Amino acid sequence: MEIRRDFYLDKLIKRKNNGLIKVITGIRRCGKSYLLNNLFYHHLLEGGVDFVCNLGSSRYYIQSAYSLPDEEKRTQEIRPFRKIDDSFKKIVVTKDIVQPHYDEYGILTVNIYDFLLDPQILEK
Repeated sequence: MEIRRDFYLDKLIKRKNNGLIKVITGIRRCGKSYLLNNLFYHHLLEGGVDFVCNLGSSRYYIQSAYSLPDEEKRTQEIRPFRKIDDSFKKIVVTKDIVQPHYDEYGILTVNIYDFLLDPQILEK
């Protein structure tokens, strides 16, 4: 039996684009991880593009992928980007050790370490 936790899910959904970090608190084993890892995760999947970041007049679409072991997984990860019809930068961040590179669609694939440690990565 699944307890939906609609009240808390709705609170997260209403505040997801307010620019603030969300902190989920509660007693042990009350469903915090389930709320985030299942319910909210599925809501985000239904909506597509992991993150949209705005910096002044620039916008960055950032998709995170634990690993891109094959072309099928890569296609799955860039699918949301292919639906976006604008010229803002689209970035896939992965744990895999890869050199930053652009594909034929102009999508940048970069390693998480480069993404976090290279302050110029968004400009490359």
